[in-house]
Order: sequence, then C-alpha cells, then structure tokens
Amino acid sequence: MYGGYGGYGGGMYGGGMYGGMPGMPGGQNDPNSLTNRFNNGTAATFQMLEGIVTAFGGFAQMLESTYMATHSSFFAMVSVAEQFGNLRDTLGSILGIFTLMRWIRTLMAKLSGRPPPADATALTPAAFARFEGRAGPGPDAAHPPRASRKPLFFFLAAAFGLPYLMSKMIRSLAASHEEEERRLLLQQQQQELVDPSKLEFCRLLYDFLPLAEGGFELHARKSDLVAVLSKNDPAGNPSEWWLCRSRDGRQGYLPSTYLELLRRPATTEVKTIQAADGQKPVSATTTTLAEEGKKEYATADGMQRSHFYS
Repeated sequence: MYGGYGGYGGGMYGGGMYGGMPGMPGGQNDPNSLTNRFNNGTAATFQMLEGIVTAFGGFAQMLESTYMATHSSFFAMVSVAEQFGNLRDTLGSILGIFTLMRWIRTLMAKLSGRPPPADATALTPAAFARFEGRAGPGPDAAHPPRASRKPLFFFLAAAFGLPYLMSKMIRSLAASHEEEERRLLLQQQQQELVDPSKLEFCRLLYDFLPLAEGGFELHARKSDLVAVLSKNDPAGNPSEWWLCRSRDGRQGYLPSTYLELLRRPATTEVKTIQAADGQKPVSATTTTLAEEGKKEYATADGMQRSHFYS
C-alpha cells in the first residue's frame, strides 16, 4: 500500500506535474520556436515584396500625374484651336465687308465709266514690267541685271570709315584742348609777379633732354643756370618737379634731382659812426662791403640776378 502511494507521489511530483512546468513560460520567447524561426526566415522576402508594392504604387502615381497633364494639355490645345476658329470667323467677316465694299466700288466705276480698282492678284512682276515698258521675265528674256555693289561699299565705309574719322576728330580736339591749356598755364605763370630777391638759382648736374618737343619740360644742358620760380605742382602741392626759367626766357619743369641749389653769400653788418660835424666817414667795414659786393656781382649768382633784374 505504501508502495503504491510512493509510486503515485513519484509520478505526480517527480515528472507528471512539476516536470512540465518549466517549459510553459519559455515557449513564446524561445528563439528556437517555430514562430520566431519563420519570422526570421521570411523577413527579407516580405521586405522585398513591400519594396515591389511601393515601386508599383509610385509608378501608378506617376501614370496618374502624366494622365492629368496630358488631359489638361489636350483640352488646352482644343481651346486654342477653338479660339483660332473664332479668329478666322471674325477675320472672314471683316474681309467679307472689305470684299463687299470693293465690289461696290467696282460697280460704281463701271457705271461711271472710270477704270476699275486694281486687283491684288494682278500685281505681279510681269504686270510691273508691262507698266514700265520693258520685257517681262520669261524664257526669252535677258539675264537679270547684276545687283549693285554701291550699298556694300556704303556699308563698309560707314562701318570702318566713320569710327576712324571720329577717332581722328577726337584726337585733334584733345590735342587742341591740351595745347590751349598749356598756353593758358604758361601765360598765367608769366603774368604772376615774381620777386627777384626771393628767387633761387640752381645749376644743372646732368643733361635733361626730354623727347617730347614743346611739352611742359624744360630743355637744358649740364652746368646751365636756371631760376626756380615754383617748387609746387599746378595744384599747389609740393612736388619733385620744379618750375624753372632759363636765361633765354624759356620756362618749364625740371626734376629736382638734376638741380644743385646755389647758396647766397651771407651779408655783413655794417656799422658806421657819425662824426661830430655830421659827416659820415668811410670806414674800413664799408670798403670791405663794397669789395664783397663786387665779388658777389662777379659770381654766377650775381650775374644771373643782374640778368633777371634787367
């Protein structure tokens, strides 16, 4: 009897009931289950099918858009054709009115005995030739006259000759304007009052021979003496080109690097002593000053100043 209960207990607790319990909750999350295996195996296939369906859906949308565009374009062309038909009817009615008026004029001309109005179909080259009294175009007619080349020559002259003439005229006007400005500038500079006592004299260190004749530069040789009239440019700003005057009266600009400034001799103060009788005796200092004045006059600076004073 106890042996039977022992067998029942072993069968119930050992393998019948508690032996199968651990397998029940692990069936859904088991990666080796049938559902998970089919899901993993068919995922790529279903994704491919989904892509195919999406592609067909996009193609269908494209076909729908193309259909709508074709439908709109077709009916737009139909509307344009209809408008052209309306325009043709309108022009036909207008031309019909003109035809009626022309028929009325022709009838009135026939009734009054006047020549009928010209027909548009009769305006041909042969009719013009008959009107001018020459032979019309035909197989027996002479060769047509050669086209004249005068229009081509006129075109070439206008295309190339006119710009050349305009450029020459502009150059001549610019040269005359520049010459007038140069003349006015020199005249203005000559009219300016120059204080001879404030002039500075320079000696040329090198030859200055400008290529352009009659320009603003002064043609001078080495060791020539010139008087500096201005050290500023025409705008009044300090410049490296000085306005100078030569001995023969020519004026022009010279570079300051070519000039050597001549220094003036210092003056000696002269003191005289009045005599008791009111006479001024000639002192040795006065005699020395006179001799220095003669020496100064004998120098190149003194000769240049005397020339400008004269």
